[in-house]
Amino acid sequence: MLVEILHKKRVLPRSVALWFCLLPFIVLLAPAVAVLVELWSDNWTQALASTLASATLMLLPAALCMTVRGYLLLLLPVAPMAAVFAVYPTVFHQLPGQEAWFALFQTNAVESYELATYFWQPVATIVLATGLYAGIAFAIPHITISATLRKISLATILGLSPILLQANPSNVFPAGPLYQVWQALGTSPNPTVAAELPSFVREPRPPDREIFVFLIGESARRHEFYELLPRTPSLLSRPNLVLYDAAISQAGMTQFSVPLMLSGVAGAVDEARPNALAIAHAAGLRVVWLNHNDAEAKFAQGADELIHVHRGRDLDLLPMIQRQLDVHRKLFLVVHTSGSHAPYTNRYAPHEEIFAVESGTGKSALRAAYGNSIAATHRFLDAVLSLLSNQDGHIFLWYASDHGENLLDDERGLRMHGFGARIEYDVPLLFWANDAYVRAHPSGWAQLTANRYMAVSTGDLLATFKQALGVVSDSDNGLMRPYRPYVRRVRFNSVILPYSSLY
Repeated sequence: MLVEILHKKRVLPRSVALWFCLLPFIVLLAPAVAVLVELWSDNWTQALASTLASATLMLLPAALCMTVRGYLLLLLPVAPMAAVFAVYPTVFHQLPGQEAWFALFQTNAVESYELATYFWQPVATIVLATGLYAGIAFAIPHITISATLRKISLATILGLSPILLQANPSNVFPAGPLYQVWQALGTSPNPTVAAELPSFVREPRPPDREIFVFLIGESARRHEFYELLPRTPSLLSRPNLVLYDAAISQAGMTQFSVPLMLSGVAGAVDEARPNALAIAHAAGLRVVWLNHNDAEAKFAQGADELIHVHRGRDLDLLPMIQRQLDVHRKLFLVVHTSGSHAPYTNRYAPHEEIFAVESGTGKSALRAAYGNSIAATHRFLDAVLSLLSNQDGHIFLWYASDHGENLLDDERGLRMHGFGARIEYDVPLLFWANDAYVRAHPSGWAQLTANRYMAVSTGDLLATFKQALGVVSDSDNGLMRPYRPYVRRVRFNSVILPYSSLY
């Protein structure tokens, strides 16, 4: 009927048109209902104030517009956001915060498709509601809003103002979400690049051949990573392998966690602080960044060479790693893997499947595919260590995941990452060195092994790298010296908060 109206320019009778207008009004007022439902059990006065404030903001233009059609067209850009805001709690059982809008603007086509396959019903609802809103807004005839009705609306709004002032601005639609969107767009996760290379003296004198390798994992959860290790006995039984039991990442999204790992700070990145790439340069190492991740390689600023690999699995990186080992005698190699990035079934070959993946997108299929991707990471790590074991000189490697992953762990029904759940910050951390390195640094390696049960953070990796290089500084709280425990803080988008506050 709407298509017929648009093409033939027919005008609906006023009574029918008013009934059609109910749907777009439902879309615009649905966020207010969502606020009321989600907040009522915690604080009913706040819920009522925020609900009234949301409804008032969405109805205010009606008091200023001359026609219903003008009002609906004025709010047409807000309608998709209103539909998302209203449907979001039905999926995640909470109101959308900054993390939702940040994830929306930071995601890529692969992640968007993966999420859409999980949540196709709410996505279809949002698209249908927004489409009908737009169709009705353009199709309805000229319906005037009387001056008397507009005056009554303004008077009602002014009368409610004392109550509206009690509302929490972050829960008021659309003011709160628009501010959160602005925060998300204005948050810069760019890595640090030192203006000048640091100068330092290395003790003891460095050997003629030294290789440092930093493997950045992707979406690996600590529990599954360690639980599945026995399925790769050749990796688990390797001499000099040190596993850390209680390491956390500093952020739940790659865009933040990787720069923070490189710069050795928690929360905000200090632009004047040299990162790991600058430290490696100053130590006389060739810096090569091998990127096999969907995230942009802006983290590699300062590398001598950046190599992008867009296809294949992590195991396909082995020839490239071998090539770097063959060419360079002084090397700092960073490998940003695809790890367990969704879709998980893309991270391993069909014949490598350990857990049978059922059809569909349910919890069992999700966890089976994820477990297979973790096992693929173990095989990749084992293969890399085999390559390094055949090298002469001093070899030092560490692996840390950028963040964890949600796998429908609780009533929130969270999938993937970026929501601030504790499981997103619990990551595996391991170290390995060849015998030549261990013999040359017996006390440091013994201390690194002794610290494996400490509650550490990926923010400690830069100081550990400096200590592995032989750079001595009393201010560095690295893992190759007696470790000083501290209150670990993490980043949740633009907010810095204690790790203990997460759940």
